[in-house]
Amino acid sequence: MRGAQRSLRAFLRDRSAVSAIEFCIIAPVLVALFLGSVTLFIGYSDSVTAEKASFTVADILARKTTVNTGDLQVMDSLFQAMLPPSHGLTTFRISSVTMANGKLDVAWSWPRSPLAPLKKTELPGMKLPLVAEGDSVIVLETTAAYAPFVASVGLKAGRYDNMVANRPRYTSAIRKTD
Repeated sequence: MRGAQRSLRAFLRDRSAVSAIEFCIIAPVLVALFLGSVTLFIGYSDSVTAEKASFTVADILARKTTVNTGDLQVMDSLFQAMLPPSHGLTTFRISSVTMANGKLDVAWSWPRSPLAPLKKTELPGMKLPLVAEGDSVIVLETTAAYAPFVASVGLKAGRYDNMVANRPRYTSAIRKTD
């Protein structure tokens, strides 16, 4: 019996490998925090990049006086090229909205499938800036799908929605020639 008691006491006093056991307890928490931080950073970075791509395309369009379908397809390609490589499906719609007789109207709209052209009935639900009588704004609507880097940190797949409204710089309204 004494031998068993001594062995038990020796076992309880032994402190070797305590740090290894503590590390095994803490390591999963540290890895989860690291992966969560990386996932949040990548998500935020991709969101900012998608927003900047939308603003850049809208600014380029605002500097034109006329556009055609080819120009708009190039703007769509430019938007997609500026997105991070990890982006998912995107949507893209450019519209010219004018103010005439105190009411907003859609002068023209060019969507990439699966979107449809902007309709006048959709305008009241949009958060557009004030438009002066006889003036217009270019409205660019984009979305880019995303999936989290690590799905196990509680984030779900979603999409970045952006809407940019710019006033044409050199004319009251940008004409679409085709």
